[in-house]
Amino acid sequence: MNMRLLNEDEITKIYETNMPCDFAKDEIKPLSRILELCKLDKYFCYGFYEKGESETETMIAYAFLVTSENRKAVLVDYFAVADDVRGLGYGSECFKMLLDKVK
Repeated sequence: MNMRLLNEDEITKIYETNMPCDFAKDEIKPLSRILELCKLDKYFCYGFYEKGESETETMIAYAFLVTSENRKAVLVDYFAVADDVRGLGYGSECFKMLLDKVK
């Protein structure tokens, strides 16, 4: 599995496609605010992908993180694992990768 920082188009797609299924509507920040914070380097959105047999990447999970002003703390704002792979240990693996990244 690999983890990578998402671009604006990828963030928008996840926001519009995945987040409404993974979170209650009133829990989701406006997309404009998320993108604004990303541009200010205060918000980071990661996708976790695995290559299938056809070498096509499939998103396994995503995480949206916000940092404190002094960057000494990180809050996981949103985290979700794809329905079809929940309960298989991917969430734990993703969190380990996130921890390594934010250290």
